[in-house]
Amino acid sequence: TLSWPLLGVAVLALLVYSELGVALTNWTANILVAPNPLPCMDYAGGIPDGARTLVVIPSMISDRDAVDELVEGLEVRFLANRGPNLHFALLTDFPDAERRQLPQDAPLLAYAEQQVRQLNARYVPERTEAGGELFFLFHRPREWNPRENRWMAVERKRGKLAAL
Repeated sequence: TLSWPLLGVAVLALLVYSELGVALTNWTANILVAPNPLPCMDYAGGIPDGARTLVVIPSMISDRDAVDELVEGLEVRFLANRGPNLHFALLTDFPDAERRQLPQDAPLLAYAEQQVRQLNARYVPERTEAGGELFFLFHRPREWNPRENRWMAVERKRGKLAAL
């Protein structure tokens, strides 16, 4: 036989784990505690000089197709977000390897640099009077990782942005 207290606990547990329970909890929290609005940054008129911004896309490059896709992505981001204080960069690594450098590394990096230079040549004259760069390529060499017993990028996610 089912006891009434056990049934009551089951119903309460079901309510807590259901969408209705979450909605009721949020509603109750809003009534009991006044929300504090978050500060907002309004860049509708463009990014001011004091807030110059670099949009960084951390990526791994393994072949020319990957480079082409990343460079196209930079261009799309620029075309959707034009402004004199907004710059774009690729922050790249090579895939893990048994050696620090592979024969295809240097030509691939040179190709990526060339593609970024072409983007700058295409868009910089229209954007800045001084002709400063708009697009950047930052590349990290492989480092020896004794734990993985191979050459690889250090701290793939956090390490990329920290290295910048």
